[in-house]
Amino acid sequence: MSTARQILGRELRKVAWLVIDVETTGLNAADDRIVELAAWSYSPGDAPQRLLDTLIDPQRPIPAAAQAVHGITDADVQGAPRFGQIAHAVAALLASRVVAAHNAAFDLRFLRAELARAGLLAPIPHVCTMRLPKLLRAGDGDWPLWWACQQLDAPAPDTAHAASADAEATAGVLHRLLQRAGDLTFRELPEIARRMHLHDPFLDSLKAPLWPATAQVVTASQLPLKRRHGGDGAAPRPPSAAQRYLNAVMHALKPLTLSPEARAHLIGLQASLPDDAVQAVHQRIWRGARRRHREDGYVEAFEAEREQRLRACLVALGFDPWP
Repeated sequence: MSTARQILGRELRKVAWLVIDVETTGLNAADDRIVELAAWSYSPGDAPQRLLDTLIDPQRPIPAAAQAVHGITDADVQGAPRFGQIAHAVAALLASRVVAAHNAAFDLRFLRAELARAGLLAPIPHVCTMRLPKLLRAGDGDWPLWWACQQLDAPAPDTAHAASADAEATAGVLHRLLQRAGDLTFRELPEIARRMHLHDPFLDSLKAPLWPATAQVVTASQLPLKRRHGGDGAAPRPPSAAQRYLNAVMHALKPLTLSPEARAHLIGLQASLPDDAVQAVHQRIWRGARRRHREDGYVEAFEAEREQRLRACLVALGFDPWP
């Protein structure tokens, strides 16, 4: 095997990256499917570039609980490609790049499962931007994406749980982390983790070679992609009143506290929405936070503490999360 595809001896800041994010029909990669995939390229010194952004037809109904998190409906994915139709294009993007994702265990689990269904089997070396801050002593880590953006002074996503916005924001987080990493190599990450008595599955993936070049090269421009808003070159839809309220709440709750001024502003925005729409926004935020904290199978003490702070903020806005 060519050593050119090995990354252990290479510096984090001297490789090409592919930053991804997925939205799904649920949490079980064996049974659930991807409904949206975005991929951005990133190399230190260059601005991130969007390479792929599409809804995906999961070939099954999207459960209401999943719709409440990412807002993608069965109607939205009508006319979108099936994953098998874009699998080789995704493989071409993976070639010669290290993958980064926020909560990579979740995204990579689904990506590997979808690629396997298309007959594309190979390990994917990757890094988790949710776990990396602790290894770089940049904070306690395990931050939700919007909190990571705030803590690392990176641009936050405009829309919660939209694959392209989240992938772009993750690229910004990665940029800040690589600035802190200096000349650190991939081989040093597991060694740092051992000294800190930490472990994460992404560390094992670093032993794998880069994804090989594919014999069948397909580019995104050749595919029948459908973006979440404004597919087929149409202008994006303006955000709805509910989306504007969601974005305002997410922005206000970044510090997990709610000032009297921010509360008054958000209560004022609620006046333009029916009560059930307001509650749906609150439920979406609450379910999204709880989902993120439980994706690895357990809730750590600091995650439970954040949930309590989020609960208090939502209660102040008229919502009583349950459980």
